[in-house]
Amino acid sequence: MTGTGKPELEVLQGFLAALLGPATLEPLAGGYHSRTYLYRLPQPAVAKLYRPEHSGLLYHRLEAEHMATAGLGERVLLHRDGSQNPTGRDLLVTRYFPGRPLGEEPLTDVAFSHLLGFLQRMHQRHGGLVNIEAVRRNLERHYAVVALDPEALAVWQQVQARFGNHLATTSSFLHNDTWGDNVLVNQTESMLVDWLKAGYGDPAQELALLKTGGLDRTSDPERHFERILAAYGRDVARRLSFYLPYTYLRDVVWLKNRQPHNLAELQRKLQWAWAALHRSY
Repeated sequence: MTGTGKPELEVLQGFLAALLGPATLEPLAGGYHSRTYLYRLPQPAVAKLYRPEHSGLLYHRLEAEHMATAGLGERVLLHRDGSQNPTGRDLLVTRYFPGRPLGEEPLTDVAFSHLLGFLQRMHQRHGGLVNIEAVRRNLERHYAVVALDPEALAVWQQVQARFGNHLATTSSFLHNDTWGDNVLVNQTESMLVDWLKAGYGDPAQELALLKTGGLDRTSDPERHFERILAAYGRDVARRLSFYLPYTYLRDVVWLKNRQPHNLAELQRKLQWAWAALHRSY
């Protein structure tokens, strides 16, 4: 319910009808920061309502700014804070993309080329130097989690040995959350959604997460990853030789902390980490 005493869906639908035209509103999904709805206009839109506990944090404005920086500003239809709409919650409305999360349908070469081209263009927007000290601190914190597991510890030692000053590169603008549910694809195109975490960092970090959290869901992750290596060149590939096993190690740490009984997934991530350590880049 909202402050008007009416159901949230009804209030939101009435507000959007006055701005964009009448249409039906259907729940899509809910995440940590928000709940999303499909607004079935002739050109459909997605309405994202941020959770009440995040009011005042201006997530709607931040996400819209990140999309504009990435070259997607034309997809933002409107954004309002809670004081500017009757739901009382911050709101972002964007154009709907007709796709499914990575791994839920076959990833075509055409759609992957579209995704790769978008990432390369976005990564050409540069910032300052990457803060590798933060990476080093995270690596040190991971030690406490894996220290009593001989196989996980061996992975940590191998990853730690690859850490070095060569990682201190010029940063690029990143989506920063390229796991499979945030990468939508159809037969010919792709779209990244949920831009809240975007910022500057090493493209190798972004590409490593795309591999571990997205491409590994597809039928041929290695072929797609080889295309990434060829497109980005030697310097990024060299840094990926650290960030790819490092990202699998982070998955291992997450599983040990959050799902310690999921032994099958833990073993799978360890196997992928070893494969990443022994592959050529």
